[in-house]
Amino acid sequence: MTTKHPHRHNNGIHKPSSQSSSATQTDPSRDTHTLLHAMLAFLLTPLSTLLLAALSTALTSPKSPTSPHHLFTFGDSYSQTGFNISLALPSRSNPIGNPSFPGWTTSGGPNWLGYLTTRYNTSLVLTYNFASGGATVDAALVAPYTPSVLSLGDQVRIFTDNAHLVDWRAAGASTFAVWIGVNDVGNSWWMDDETARVQRIIARYFELVADLYDAGARRFVFLGVPPITRSPLVLRTSDAPSRALEDSVIATFNSTLSTAARQFATTHADAHVYVVNTTPAFATALDHPEVYGAPDATCFNEDGRSCLWFNDYHPAMAIQGLVAREVARVVGGVWGA
Repeated sequence: MTTKHPHRHNNGIHKPSSQSSSATQTDPSRDTHTLLHAMLAFLLTPLSTLLLAALSTALTSPKSPTSPHHLFTFGDSYSQTGFNISLALPSRSNPIGNPSFPGWTTSGGPNWLGYLTTRYNTSLVLTYNFASGGATVDAALVAPYTPSVLSLGDQVRIFTDNAHLVDWRAAGASTFAVWIGVNDVGNSWWMDDETARVQRIIARYFELVADLYDAGARRFVFLGVPPITRSPLVLRTSDAPSRALEDSVIATFNSTLSTAARQFATTHADAHVYVVNTTPAFATALDHPEVYGAPDATCFNEDGRSCLWFNDYHPAMAIQGLVAREVARVVGGVWGA
């Protein structure tokens, strides 16, 4: 019998935020880790991951893209760092602004944007991260685990309301990256008319991308939903038919995202649009956990180093680093893999 469970969870250990209700971020962990530990862990990454290049797509590829300096990120707990736009802004001394690097992540150390900010770059990258743990694209389409979570729409609004705080509009000086969908899929994959729901979610997604474009954004990176059915949580709570069904919804989400990204690139000729397939990064580590210092592909540990998972639903530093490497390879410019 097919077991159908929403993957509703509290996205880790949250620390209360001092932000106002219009810009409250969900903070996943009190435990911050040093950049030294993160870098030592990431040295385990094998060169073989470079062979995954063909599995991600740059929809537009300018001949000589100007290196971006400002990275604006949006998403859920796979991306969040606890950034508060009302506090210290990114600077040379802390390129994520606040809290202290690597932020309140669900990886045990830096997440993918932390690695893009400090490892895979050829010049200073300042990262403004609006991601919120538990986020969906639109709470009216798929409800998050609690109403206080900031949807992608909320995150974009907070950015546009505060865009004047940063001088980012110079040509080639900024990149806008979105990694969302884990909760959209995880909280709805078993429902009727899921294909139609995914289409509505992606339509809303690109309405919000259009808002960013109207605000001046011109370089976009869209990350696909990873194979969350390989997480310890889903393996424990869902049977094989359920996981197969969820995998099909993930595939539908990602193909619909790619199609919409191509359409957006076609109708916005001055935009540079990239789609990153995150599945190979996860598979590289999960298929060979011993290479990354883990005893198996399902253990989890909040130290972020001894297992591939931080907890039963969130990837630890090794997988996050592999995602960052693939983004760097696809986008290029200021990022060099």
